[in-house]
Amino acid sequence: MDKDKAEGLFAVAALVFLDGLVLSVSRKNDHNDFGLPGGKIDPGETPVQAIIRELKEETGVTATKIKQVYEDLDRVEDGEPRPCRTYLVEEWYGEPRAVEKARVEWLRPHQLFCFTNTFNRYNIELFSHLKSSGLDYLWKD
Repeated sequence: MDKDKAEGLFAVAALVFLDGLVLSVSRKNDHNDFGLPGGKIDPGETPVQAIIRELKEETGVTATKIKQVYEDLDRVEDGEPRPCRTYLVEEWYGEPRAVEKARVEWLRPHQLFCFTNTFNRYNIELFSHLKSSGLDYLWKD
């Protein structure tokens, strides 16, 4: 798959780390349901454009250097295929803040694994993949 094309992808997610914590965003309608910043890819938008836009819209942070670290093409949500690609934001600027009607917080990754979080299964698989890829130096648990 061409990494610049959105063909077959539904959504993107961003990993932003600071001092071993990961930037997290709650659902707008449930401030205790945390996940990674991200969302749907708009028509005509590349995944990279989508993640830069979503991160800025949700947290006020502007990504300046990113790299793809994970992709789940088999992801299903509510019985529908929802393939997702995750990018590590290696460089960024801006003070994270709630831009939309959600909470924005720095959390330890295991806080994203709670069974009540909408995307807990994806987050568990993502961080397991990151650990097996040697990227677990990015966070603390």
